[in-house]
Amino acid sequence: MDGAMGLVVGVVFTCLVLISITIAVRLMVRKMMPHHRFYRDDILVLVASLFTLALCMVSLEGIRHGLGQHEGKLFNKDAEVAYTIMLMWIGQLLYYFAISFAKFSIISSYFRIFPYKRLHQICWGVFGITVAFLIASVTATIFVCHPIQAAWDPTLRTPMSCFHFVDLLYASAAFNVLTDVVLCILPLPYFLRLNIPLKQKVSASCLFIAGGLAAVASGMRGACAYELAGDGADVTFNVAETLIWSVLECAISIMTISIPAMRPLFAKFAPSIFNIANVTEDHKKLVDRISRHLGRSGSVIQRLPSRTNSSRRTSLQRTDSKKRTSFGTDITDSTEVTWAPREGTIAEEITVEQKV
Repeated sequence: MDGAMGLVVGVVFTCLVLISITIAVRLMVRKMMPHHRFYRDDILVLVASLFTLALCMVSLEGIRHGLGQHEGKLFNKDAEVAYTIMLMWIGQLLYYFAISFAKFSIISSYFRIFPYKRLHQICWGVFGITVAFLIASVTATIFVCHPIQAAWDPTLRTPMSCFHFVDLLYASAAFNVLTDVVLCILPLPYFLRLNIPLKQKVSASCLFIAGGLAAVASGMRGACAYELAGDGADVTFNVAETLIWSVLECAISIMTISIPAMRPLFAKFAPSIFNIANVTEDHKKLVDRISRHLGRSGSVIQRLPSRTNSSRRTSLQRTDSKKRTSFGTDITDSTEVTWAPREGTIAEEITVEQKV
């Protein structure tokens, strides 16, 4: 197996395994959550994964017909080149849907996580532009030649006309780099406003900045398109690198946007870094101490210092427990962690109530 063919197989199989593991773990974490709820962004990233897996299958099919080999080494050059170009045409369509649904997923997660009106407006703008570019790209790819079959079969005897397909690759690379950068930096100002420890801010910010790797892959994909320009291009060999970066870009996008959804799993191993709603040990001890010594019906409330007086708070975490004492009374303690989105502060309220 030639070097390019082996590289395609290695990259594709690696991405297949990583995407499968990522989606399986993401769905497992959702299933482990108290409400067992799947969100819209989970469905969208699953759709993106299916398109990416189809793109991987197209790449592997191309290996059987000369993808990654020089045209001069092919036994039936004209037929194999035509088939490879057709696979590239199909792969291009799958790529547009895969990368677009990955962007839809992260935009949907921003709508769900952040209650900021300005951020929502920007997200709607990015969503609209992405939908428009998806429609334009798919339409341009399908009708790159007239008739459509002329895109991969130059032996047609009917009159045909085509525009330069490589220009579309350049345009898609530039668009994806721009939107990836915007989506990566968009939530950072809101994270920095949160009243949480610095290391948690850094870890949360790094998760989104990691999405910039997809922008790098998109840029490399655009750079490889240059080798496809010209009538004398070695299509079956040069297209391999473009397909590799297409698969990598989709896989990186899916994995990086799935990492935040796996935060509850990571929080079990490093709660001080990943769990922004972490309840400190001192406050757990406080609840136990009040429960032991409270001897009448009533309630005690303790609140962490907060810079906000706003009543608009979002509940991040709530735990309730009920115990019955030897005197026949019930002690109920509740711990609720709330977040004030406008001020970016977190408050913890502990209520202990004993009923006779």
